[in-house]
Amino acid sequence: MRSLFDMLYRFPSLIRRIFLGEASQVFIAQSATKAVSFLVFVIMSKSLAREQYSQFVLLFAFLGMATEIGSVAFLQSMARFAAEHRNERSRHGSIILTAFVGGTFAGAFLAMITLILLKIDFVPSAIRYSIHAVLIYIVAMVSTSSINAVFNGLGLHRTYLISLLTNSFALLAFTILAENQYGLSLHNVPYVYAFSAILQVLFQLIFLVRKKPRAIEFKSYKYIITYGTWYLLWSVFSIIESKVDVFIIDASGFRNDVAAYDVSLRFLQIIQVVATTISTVALPQLLAAGKDPSDLEKARGSIRRNVRYAALLNFLLIPVVICFVYVYYGGRYNEIFYLYPLHAVAMFFFLANLPLTAEIYRLGAVRYFFFASIIVAAAKLPLSYLLTGQLGIMGTALSFIASQIVAFAFFFIAVRQFRHRQEVIT
Repeated sequence: MRSLFDMLYRFPSLIRRIFLGEASQVFIAQSATKAVSFLVFVIMSKSLAREQYSQFVLLFAFLGMATEIGSVAFLQSMARFAAEHRNERSRHGSIILTAFVGGTFAGAFLAMITLILLKIDFVPSAIRYSIHAVLIYIVAMVSTSSINAVFNGLGLHRTYLISLLTNSFALLAFTILAENQYGLSLHNVPYVYAFSAILQVLFQLIFLVRKKPRAIEFKSYKYIITYGTWYLLWSVFSIIESKVDVFIIDASGFRNDVAAYDVSLRFLQIIQVVATTISTVALPQLLAAGKDPSDLEKARGSIRRNVRYAALLNFLLIPVVICFVYVYYGGRYNEIFYLYPLHAVAMFFFLANLPLTAEIYRLGAVRYFFFASIIVAAAKLPLSYLLTGQLGIMGTALSFIASQIVAFAFFFIAVRQFRHRQEVIT
């Protein structure tokens, strides 16, 4: 109890750390992006009927899998390379150019894969409504995600902020325009996302030209080969594990419940903003700290403190979210009464994992992310299928909790083994 009051007493210091220093612009960028995304979600979830919104969720779950699988390997490798060369300003332009070229090629490859899957009816049917917009969105998002990761790795937080805000407010503006002029539907929603992504690409190209890049940083491909291969394998399993829930719900005969499940997850974005900010700021700090014990311990301590505050906020938001959903939707999504508390429990274990995954990342042992994703996917997918069939979306949420517990246990053991080996060596 004393520790709880101590955390509440120190809570204002977290706010000061967020809005002062290096984390401020990253936090604002993440917060503004999630806030605008939330507003778009509120508009669409009210404008689209529950059945249509379920189809929308399935469509963008597929697009999320495509863009994330395409960008994670390249994104993480380039972010690491950029962080280690952030003080060499003369190379910034070339590093950004490398991210743009690589991300664009990766996006184009995924767009071709999507066309192939479309031919064999292995994609959501809603994708056929606006295939051109979907392909443009995939290419643009993979490219912009890679460049944004490099912006952060290079310490260009203001540019990172402007880049994300460009996409976010363009998305909101196009959504409002489409709603007022035509009414939102599965035919025009993909174009809204595609146009907003194109505007972000244009901003990044303008910044790239101003940086006057000299050449592509071919040395970065050593990182892509060394780290990217493991990240790609990890991303495939982890993204399938995290995105497949809605497809399992659909396959189990609960398509209308996809909308309710997504609504609950959307309200976790507040905590996701905090978690993303912690990891986005802390990882470059850990890499920049090198092997200095005091700098490393300072970076680790910062992560642990912020995680504790985020976990506290996670549970304080449960009654707030439930009341808001009940009042705003007027009983349309009453499943929120049991779904959101279950999702909040899963988020608690996700937050507890952040210091562990940051340490694994710093040590360069990215293969452990791959191993973890295989173990978690192997545990969750059959469990999710069985529980969803028996309990519906409540069973899906329970399998989500189980997967986060398995991931936490794996990384806890992995970090202890690494520290034991270091002690033996020293």
